[in-house]
Amino acid sequence: MEDEQNIEKLQIEYYDVEAGWMNIRLKAGDKMYEERMSHVFDPLPDLKLWLEAIVLGVEQTSFTFNNEGSMIKFNAKRRWVNRKINYLLTIIWEDGNKIEFQVLVDKKQMIDAFYTTLVNFFNSDKYVPRKWERQTIYDKIEKYFKINHEQILDYCAKLSKQELIDLFKTIEADVADWWIENDYPQDYDTQSFEDKRENMKYLLEKNANPYDGTSLSDFCSEIIEKYLNEK
Repeated sequence: MEDEQNIEKLQIEYYDVEAGWMNIRLKAGDKMYEERMSHVFDPLPDLKLWLEAIVLGVEQTSFTFNNEGSMIKFNAKRRWVNRKINYLLTIIWEDGNKIEFQVLVDKKQMIDAFYTTLVNFFNSDKYVPRKWERQTIYDKIEKYFKINHEQILDYCAKLSKQELIDLFKTIEADVADWWIENDYPQDYDTQSFEDKRENMKYLLEKNANPYDGTSLSDFCSEIIEKYLNEK
């Protein structure tokens, strides 16, 4: 499948985030590959490091992830064509040792296709954070009320158990809502403000969502963005 002289444009689409799954589609010429990524074996941290390694110009780099059924490897190997650095991108289904997708691409165009497209998807109306990523309760309350961490602690410590439940339902903090209803002590409302505030320090760091995939803030890379912004 390898053709070192045929440099193609890589197109990537991220789509249909649902219940801890995210889909990715790669196209180049007449080649196409589709894959599902799971928050359980989230590949985005390795994708970020892989792209950063390519930015730095390594000769070869790869990462492997589990799509909850098969092991998939993304491999990039440096190629010089007309004194310009390109990368041979190969996607391998490791269980069957089969090349599923292979294309020679311009280095910067490949990084832009993987990185910028995902950042744009994270920022689009098509992306629903609670269906994929980890968000602390603190992050959700901060966004909802526009107040800082200390103010959030004070506010939540003044609430009754039922008021906390109502707040968490409002901000769609599914996991915390269940935890308060079922695991918080019956005498919570009689505790002192200071004790409640200490409880809040622990509670607000818990994940508010059912899933714990990588967020936009964790995926963003100064290394990659500096490279893409270079003339």
